[in-house]
Amino acid sequence: MIRHYVGMVCLTAAAALLAGCGTSARAAAASAPTDQQRSQWALPLDSYMDSPVDIVIGDYAENLLVKQCMAKNGVDWPIPTMDVTSLHSSTTSPSGRTLLTEQIAGRFGYHHEAIYPADVAAQLRTLSARILSAAEQSTLDGCVSTARDTLPRPNTTQLATVLANQALTDATLSPVVTRAAEVWRNCMAPQGISDLPAAPDGTNAGMPTPSQSAAFHLQDPTSGASTGEIAAATADARCRVSSGYSDALYAAEWAAQSTALAKNADALVRERDALEVHRKAAHRVITEQGAK
Repeated sequence: MIRHYVGMVCLTAAAALLAGCGTSARAAAASAPTDQQRSQWALPLDSYMDSPVDIVIGDYAENLLVKQCMAKNGVDWPIPTMDVTSLHSSTTSPSGRTLLTEQIAGRFGYHHEAIYPADVAAQLRTLSARILSAAEQSTLDGCVSTARDTLPRPNTTQLATVLANQALTDATLSPVVTRAAEVWRNCMAPQGISDLPAAPDGTNAGMPTPSQSAAFHLQDPTSGASTGEIAAATADARCRVSSGYSDALYAAEWAAQSTALAKNADALVRERDALEVHRKAAHRVITEQGAK
């Protein structure tokens, strides 16, 4: 309720009311997380960032405008139609952080659940591999520019992302988390991972490791999880829980983000308003283009 109320007030009220929005944001930051939020790795700054689904929807709207522009210039640019109301990903948090539970590991390993439907993703890969003539490339470049003028992306510094990254860094360096990470590493030792990191999360290294990424073909969007990958990811997920690492990191990260939100509430609300304007504009483009 707080999230919807703050967003509605900030979008419709005068600038003088922004201080009130900031106050509500600070109050939200002070609330304790629920079990459901913990399972989804939901954090205080999430609503101030675009989710992975929001990003896909924005890109889709832009591509529909490009398709329309290309058609006007006599170039077929077949962007596939999709129902954006059904888009989701069970392997990412609301802000796009990778989730790893035993249930997710048992189904996806370290792979992500694709947000795009399989048929749409295949068509887009085919389109991206298309060889364009110089004239077609020039037309495409112009249409992309026109689409971004029509649907401008928020001109923000993404303060929430900067603050969230700093909160994660601070959390991983906290004593309680580093102690739990040592227990996790001992738990993972029998897996024989040559480049096992000091902790499963980190700014420079984490899980899955570079050797795992190569062995499990994680950079290939068409690949799936092998038996070996599922076994490794499941062991990782279990060790994160049994070591206390997941609980410790979530608590530390929640606290760090809450502090950051309280200190930067007014600026964050302004950025969130800009993101919401873009989201609504993207949905409007999709509705209009779908009616044609």
